Amino acid sequence: SSGINAEYGYDRCILPGKLMCTSIYTVSSLEPIEMELSKGETTPRVFQSLRSTIERYLEEEQYADFIKSCYFTRYLQWKYLEENVDVGVENFEEIRKVGRGGFGDVYACKKPD
Repeated sequence: SSGINAEYGYDRCILPGKLMCTSIYTVSSLEPIEMELSKGETTPRVFQSLRSTIERYLEEEQYADFIKSCYFTRYLQWKYLEENVDVGVENFEEIRKVGRGGFGDVYACKKPD
């Protein structure tokens, strides 16, 4: 079962990049994983060797691009609101009950100000 999940993860997430030569992984970093998968006896740590490669890629390339994007600005705006605006149940007026959801009753509400 863990072998099936490992094979699926490899086939779905790593192999396409390797085949298109766009992978962030080196051939030498993939060889131990491919050997373990070919035996069919994978351990929960099968992808541990790629962890530092993935972390470095995210820190150096993806995060740098994220900081330059409009998404980062939006993220900061939401974090500011989250930290500085106090909004709770007490800030709304209940209009009517509209149904029941998986977590309880659902109400239509309005913020008075």
